[in-house]
Amino acid sequence: MRERSRLAMAGFAVMMAVFVAFAGAGSPREASAATTTTVNMRNFQFAPATVTIKVGDTVRWLNNEDAVPHTATSEAYPGFTTPVIRAGETASVTFDKAGAYPYFCIIHPAMRGVVLVGDATGAPSPRPAAVAQGAINLRLSGGEEVPAVTTPANATFAATADATSLRFQLQSAGVGMTMAHIHQGSKGTNGPVVAFLFGPNPAGQNFFDVSGTIREGDLVGPLRGDMKGFQAALAAGNLYVNVHTITNPGGEVRAQIPATTAPRPPATGSGIESTGSNWAFYGLLAVIAAVAVTGGASAWMRWGRR
Repeated sequence: MRERSRLAMAGFAVMMAVFVAFAGAGSPREASAATTTTVNMRNFQFAPATVTIKVGDTVRWLNNEDAVPHTATSEAYPGFTTPVIRAGETASVTFDKAGAYPYFCIIHPAMRGVVLVGDATGAPSPRPAAVAQGAINLRLSGGEEVPAVTTPANATFAATADATSLRFQLQSAGVGMTMAHIHQGSKGTNGPVVAFLFGPNPAGQNFFDVSGTIREGDLVGPLRGDMKGFQAALAAGNLYVNVHTITNPGGEVRAQIPATTAPRPPATGSGIESTGSNWAFYGLLAVIAAVAVTGGASAWMRWGRR
């Protein structure tokens, strides 16, 4: 009996040891359970701008103070993007892979943040430089597309034209943008590409900031090599800027360039433009000379009488 009791006690001890071992093995998993980190959207900023989480954790964005909508969209495509988050709303993303994930707001691209997952390090990307103002200043929207597109994407375009070129800067924020052009066409119609501004990038990207100068050799399509035709279309308001995306290859955001006349090159030569104006000029000189001679002769005669 005593031997059986000792064996039973020993068996019970082994079972308890196995149970404790399994329970202990489960403790680390419970300790590393997934968590949720909240990022506030307020005063057109992400707060905090940098969050560090573990693989499998979730980031929750809360628009708790701004009256305008925002998004959280990764700079890399496809990456991640939240729906438009209006005042009082939230949206969440779970991160299943280690790395650094810079992101921004499509509607307000100056809002920048970064999610660091695992051992990743880094900081939010710098805010984009302001678009330089020019004679032409446009804000592109989906509502200008034909047909209209409902999208939070946006872009700004500034340009200055002269007799031989068009200097421009284009910033755009969206999802999967592939290219941008100047097209020929009146408002409410679609027309052919006449100049490239960005791309093509078939893989797409979520933000770009490009600048450059369009000259006669850069023109394509029906205006290839025809700067006079480009200037005529510009003066007539028959050009528009269009940004294309993977989702909307025909165009995501657009704006019509208002009728703009480029300044003519400065005149060369003497500056006297016609024979008639020459005669008027020389006639005026003759009158001045006559007055001077007459006045001088009178003074000489008075001096002689003395």
